[in-house]
Amino acid sequence: MNFLQEFLKIAPYSLAVWRAGEAEAINQAYADFKPQGKILDIGCGFGEFMSVFSKVINGNKIDLGVDICQSDINEALKKNVYEKIICCDARDLHQIKDKYNTVLAVSVLEHISNVEKVFDQVQTVLNPGGYCIFTVPTNKLNSKLWTKLLHKTFKHVSLLSKEEWIKISENSGLTIRQVKGTISQKELTAFESGLITALVTQPSRWLFKKRLLISPEARLKTFEKVAVAAVADEKMESNILVVAQKI
Repeated sequence: MNFLQEFLKIAPYSLAVWRAGEAEAINQAYADFKPQGKILDIGCGFGEFMSVFSKVINGNKIDLGVDICQSDINEALKKNVYEKIICCDARDLHQIKDKYNTVLAVSVLEHISNVEKVFDQVQTVLNPGGYCIFTVPTNKLNSKLWTKLLHKTFKHVSLLSKEEWIKISENSGLTIRQVKGTISQKELTAFESGLITALVTQPSRWLFKKRLLISPEARLKTFEKVAVAAVADEKMESNILVVAQKI
């Protein structure tokens, strides 16, 4: 699947570039480790990411989504991507009685304070041998643009180093299997330069739970060739994918 093309259909250019990098990294992790069975998606939001990615990893629906925002859950359910979604805090998953083979968290954990509690909860819902696969920005995402404005704008409250994310995972009892970057310098530049145009989609995101985009077809033709060149570049550790396993 061309993830960039699919995300350009539903998201502004900057976000499509970021999401495509994460999707490619997670898709490769699935190819490398071949997790099977039931999937729990932590911080599913209004289902934007999984409306694309679920087509590759499950074929049908994600077994369970979790989010703290009920209005986002209502919109995610309309996308017909999840079998079930419950409203709860990722730091307290006592409502979940089933066990899962894979727990996914895509650009979620950086928004949660006391984030180590999430990992403790993940241990309780993962089957032995199961995988926790997550993506997060690190403290290397720290240019003046980010330190002065964007971390606050995106509500990043747990901005940690790669080593700190690894330590938190291991302290919860998980074993690290893979850590790698998801975004290149060119992609990051593309993301930052496109943020102004992305901001105009936020009011519709808040009001209607949908991004109102101008001519998705024209955007595909305009941006795809430029973005493909950026995707091919070496990935940095400004945003990382971590694959951890419950032994």
